[in-house]
Amino acid sequence: MLALQEGKLLKDQKSIRELFTTIKLNNGDIGGFNKLTNGYALGWPTVVRTEHPAVAPVGGMRSALFVYPQDHLSIVVLTNLQGSNPEWFIDEIAGYYIPDMKAENGFGLSPNMKMLYLQTRADGYQNVALVYQKIKKKNKSFKVSEDEINSWGYQMMGRDLKNEALAVFKLNTELFPNSSNVFDSYGEILDALGRKQEAIMNYKKSLLLNPDNTNAANYLKDKK
Repeated sequence: MLALQEGKLLKDQKSIRELFTTIKLNNGDIGGFNKLTNGYALGWPTVVRTEHPAVAPVGGMRSALFVYPQDHLSIVVLTNLQGSNPEWFIDEIAGYYIPDMKAENGFGLSPNMKMLYLQTRADGYQNVALVYQKIKKKNKSFKVSEDEINSWGYQMMGRDLKNEALAVFKLNTELFPNSSNVFDSYGEILDALGRKQEAIMNYKKSLLLNPDNTNAANYLKDKK
Protein backbone atom coordinates (compact mmCIF):
# COMPACT_ATOMS: atom_id res chain seq x y z
CA MET A 1 0.00 0.00 0.00
CA LEU A 2 2.86 2.36 0.71
CA ALA A 3 4.27 1.52 -2.71
CA LEU A 4 0.93 2.48 -4.22
CA GLN A 5 0.75 5.74 -2.32
CA GLU A 6 4.36 6.62 -3.11
CA GLY A 7 3.81 6.29 -6.86
CA LYS A 8 5.72 3.06 -7.40
CA LEU A 9 2.68 1.30 -8.93
CA LEU A 10 0.72 4.24 -10.32
CA LYS A 11 2.89 7.17 -11.34
CA ASP A 12 0.18 9.82 -11.53
CA GLN A 13 -0.81 11.14 -8.08
CA LYS A 14 -4.13 12.23 -9.56
CA SER A 15 -4.90 8.59 -10.38
CA ILE A 16 -4.06 7.51 -6.85
CA ARG A 17 -6.33 10.19 -5.36
CA GLU A 18 -9.11 9.15 -7.71
CA LEU A 19 -8.66 5.52 -6.71
CA PHE A 20 -9.27 6.41 -3.06
CA THR A 21 -11.94 9.11 -3.54
CA THR A 22 -15.47 8.26 -2.42
CA ILE A 23 -17.96 8.51 -5.26
CA LYS A 24 -21.39 10.03 -4.77
CA LEU A 25 -24.51 8.32 -6.07
CA ASN A 26 -26.91 10.03 -8.49
CA ASN A 27 -29.02 11.19 -5.55
CA GLY A 28 -26.03 12.83 -3.86
CA ASP A 29 -25.59 10.17 -1.16
CA ILE A 30 -22.37 8.23 -0.71
CA GLY A 31 -24.09 4.89 -0.16
CA GLY A 32 -21.87 2.51 1.73
CA PHE A 33 -22.19 -0.81 3.49
CA ASN A 34 -22.80 0.20 7.09
CA LYS A 35 -22.20 2.98 9.61
CA LEU A 36 -18.42 2.50 9.43
CA THR A 37 -17.69 1.59 5.82
CA ASN A 38 -20.11 4.24 4.66
CA GLY A 39 -18.98 4.86 1.07
CA TYR A 40 -17.32 3.39 -2.01
CA ALA A 41 -14.40 4.53 -4.19
CA LEU A 42 -13.19 2.70 -7.31
CA GLY A 43 -13.85 -0.79 -5.98
CA TRP A 44 -12.82 0.16 -2.46
CA PRO A 45 -15.19 0.51 0.50
CA THR A 46 -14.34 3.77 2.23
CA VAL A 47 -14.65 5.22 5.71
CA VAL A 48 -15.82 8.78 5.19
CA ARG A 49 -15.19 11.01 8.22
CA THR A 50 -13.56 14.32 9.08
CA GLU A 51 -10.59 12.83 10.94
CA HIS A 52 -8.38 10.07 9.57
CA PRO A 53 -10.56 8.82 6.69
CA ALA A 54 -9.73 5.38 5.33
CA VAL A 55 -10.23 3.02 2.44
CA ALA A 56 -11.25 -0.26 3.93
CA PRO A 57 -11.72 -3.56 2.12
CA VAL A 58 -13.18 -6.21 4.43
CA GLY A 59 -13.81 -9.87 3.87
CA GLY A 60 -16.04 -12.58 5.27
CA MET A 61 -16.43 -10.87 8.65
CA ARG A 62 -12.96 -12.18 9.48
CA SER A 63 -10.42 -9.95 7.76
CA ALA A 64 -9.89 -6.26 7.11
CA LEU A 65 -7.40 -3.93 5.45
CA PHE A 66 -7.55 -0.25 6.40
CA VAL A 67 -5.46 2.25 4.49
CA TYR A 68 -5.24 5.74 5.98
CA PRO A 69 -4.11 7.81 2.96
CA GLN A 70 -3.61 11.04 4.91
CA ASP A 71 -1.48 9.27 7.52
CA HIS A 72 0.60 6.95 5.29
CA LEU A 73 -0.48 4.01 7.42
CA SER A 74 -1.95 0.64 6.46
CA ILE A 75 -3.15 -2.05 8.85
CA VAL A 76 -4.13 -5.62 7.98
CA VAL A 77 -5.97 -7.93 10.37
CA LEU A 78 -6.49 -11.58 9.41
CA THR A 79 -8.40 -14.04 11.58
CA ASN A 80 -9.90 -17.49 11.10
CA LEU A 81 -13.07 -16.59 12.99
CA GLN A 82 -16.10 -15.57 11.00
CA GLY A 83 -17.93 -12.89 12.96
CA SER A 84 -14.81 -11.41 14.52
CA ASN A 85 -15.39 -8.35 12.29
CA PRO A 86 -11.92 -6.80 12.70
CA GLU A 87 -13.07 -3.64 10.90
CA TRP A 88 -14.77 -2.61 14.14
CA PHE A 89 -11.54 -2.67 16.17
CA ILE A 90 -8.88 -1.92 13.57
CA ASP A 91 -9.01 1.82 14.38
CA GLU A 92 -7.96 0.94 17.92
CA ILE A 93 -4.81 -0.64 16.50
CA ALA A 94 -4.20 2.50 14.44
CA GLY A 95 -4.35 4.43 17.70
CA TYR A 96 -1.05 2.85 18.76
CA TYR A 97 0.60 4.59 15.80
CA ILE A 98 -1.55 7.75 15.76
CA PRO A 99 -2.37 8.79 19.36
CA ASP A 100 -5.06 11.17 18.11
CA MET A 101 -7.04 8.09 17.05
CA LYS A 102 -7.29 6.64 20.55
CA ALA A 103 -10.82 6.57 21.93
CA GLU A 104 -9.66 8.18 25.16
CA ASN A 105 -8.56 11.19 23.11
CA GLY A 106 -12.04 11.62 21.69
CA PHE A 107 -11.54 9.98 18.31
CA GLY A 108 -14.73 9.16 16.45
CA LEU A 109 -16.88 11.65 18.33
CA SER A 110 -18.85 14.39 16.63
CA PRO A 111 -17.22 17.86 16.92
CA ASN A 112 -19.65 18.96 19.65
CA MET A 113 -19.33 15.71 21.56
CA LYS A 114 -15.53 15.84 21.34
CA MET A 115 -15.58 19.39 22.71
CA LEU A 116 -17.69 18.30 25.69
CA TYR A 117 -15.58 15.20 26.25
CA LEU A 118 -12.21 16.97 26.20
CA GLN A 119 -13.39 19.88 28.36
CA THR A 120 -14.88 17.48 30.90
CA ARG A 121 -11.66 15.52 31.00
CA ALA A 122 -9.83 18.77 31.73
CA ASP A 123 -12.27 20.15 34.33
CA GLY A 124 -13.22 16.87 36.01
CA TYR A 125 -16.19 14.58 35.61
CA GLN A 126 -17.74 15.85 38.82
CA ASN A 127 -18.24 19.11 36.92
CA VAL A 128 -19.68 17.65 33.72
CA ALA A 129 -23.03 19.44 34.05
CA LEU A 130 -21.26 22.78 34.59
CA VAL A 131 -19.01 22.09 31.62
CA TYR A 132 -22.05 21.43 29.45
CA GLN A 133 -23.74 24.66 30.58
CA LYS A 134 -20.55 26.68 30.08
CA ILE A 135 -20.16 25.44 26.51
CA LYS A 136 -23.86 25.95 25.82
CA LYS A 137 -23.68 29.52 27.10
CA LYS A 138 -20.83 30.34 24.73
CA ASN A 139 -22.36 28.54 21.77
CA LYS A 140 -26.16 28.61 21.56
CA SER A 141 -26.20 26.08 18.73
CA PHE A 142 -24.17 23.55 20.76
CA LYS A 143 -26.04 20.26 20.89
CA VAL A 144 -25.25 16.63 21.67
CA SER A 145 -27.64 13.73 21.36
CA GLU A 146 -28.91 11.37 24.00
CA ASP A 147 -27.28 8.44 22.19
CA GLU A 148 -23.89 10.19 22.08
CA ILE A 149 -23.89 10.80 25.82
CA ASN A 150 -25.12 7.28 26.52
CA SER A 151 -22.32 5.80 24.40
CA TRP A 152 -19.86 7.99 26.30
CA GLY A 153 -21.12 6.61 29.60
CA TYR A 154 -20.75 3.02 28.43
CA GLN A 155 -17.26 3.78 27.15
CA MET A 156 -16.37 4.89 30.66
CA MET A 157 -17.88 1.71 32.07
CA GLY A 158 -15.89 -0.34 29.58
CA ARG A 159 -12.73 1.31 30.88
CA ASP A 160 -13.85 0.54 34.47
CA LEU A 161 -14.27 4.25 35.23
CA LYS A 162 -17.55 3.83 37.08
CA ASN A 163 -17.67 7.17 38.87
CA GLU A 164 -17.04 8.96 35.60
CA ALA A 165 -19.78 6.88 33.96
CA LEU A 166 -22.11 7.80 36.82
CA ALA A 167 -21.61 11.52 36.18
CA VAL A 168 -22.19 11.09 32.44
CA PHE A 169 -25.36 9.02 32.82
CA LYS A 170 -26.68 11.48 35.39
CA LEU A 171 -26.12 14.34 32.94
CA ASN A 172 -28.18 12.43 30.38
CA THR A 173 -31.12 12.19 32.79
CA GLU A 174 -30.96 15.95 33.29
CA LEU A 175 -30.81 16.73 29.58
CA PHE A 176 -33.39 14.15 28.48
CA PRO A 177 -35.79 13.72 31.43
CA ASN A 178 -38.52 12.17 29.27
CA SER A 179 -36.37 9.33 27.98
CA SER A 180 -36.84 5.89 29.46
CA ASN A 181 -33.45 4.75 28.20
CA VAL A 182 -31.39 7.33 30.11
CA PHE A 183 -32.90 6.27 33.43
CA ASP A 184 -32.32 2.62 32.52
CA SER A 185 -28.63 3.34 31.93
CA TYR A 186 -28.38 5.43 35.09
CA GLY A 187 -29.94 2.58 37.04
CA GLU A 188 -27.39 0.20 35.58
CA ILE A 189 -24.38 2.20 36.76
CA LEU A 190 -25.94 2.79 40.18
CA ASP A 191 -26.41 -0.97 40.52
CA ALA A 192 -22.79 -1.55 39.45
CA LEU A 193 -21.68 0.83 42.22
CA GLY A 194 -23.74 -1.05 44.78
CA ARG A 195 -26.31 1.75 45.20
CA LYS A 196 -29.25 -0.63 44.92
CA GLN A 197 -32.06 1.57 46.25
CA GLU A 198 -31.18 4.42 43.90
CA ALA A 199 -30.92 1.91 41.05
CA ILE A 200 -34.43 0.64 41.83
CA MET A 201 -35.80 4.20 41.82
CA ASN A 202 -34.31 4.90 38.40
CA TYR A 203 -35.46 1.62 36.90
CA LYS A 204 -38.96 2.41 38.15
CA LYS A 205 -38.73 5.81 36.49
CA SER A 206 -37.58 4.15 33.27
CA LEU A 207 -40.45 1.68 33.36
CA LEU A 208 -42.95 4.45 34.04
CA LEU A 209 -41.76 6.29 30.94
CA ASN A 210 -41.77 3.10 28.87
CA PRO A 211 -43.89 0.21 30.21
CA ASP A 212 -42.42 -2.02 27.48
CA ASN A 213 -38.90 -1.76 28.87
CA THR A 214 -38.30 -5.44 29.65
CA ASN A 215 -34.80 -4.77 31.01
CA ALA A 216 -36.15 -2.50 33.74
CA ALA A 217 -39.07 -4.84 34.40
CA ASN A 218 -36.77 -7.86 34.81
CA TYR A 219 -34.42 -5.93 37.11
CA LEU A 220 -37.27 -4.85 39.36
CA LYS A 221 -38.75 -8.36 39.34
CA ASP A 222 -35.47 -9.81 40.57
CA LYS A 223 -35.33 -7.25 43.39
CA LYS A 224 -38.73 -8.18 44.87
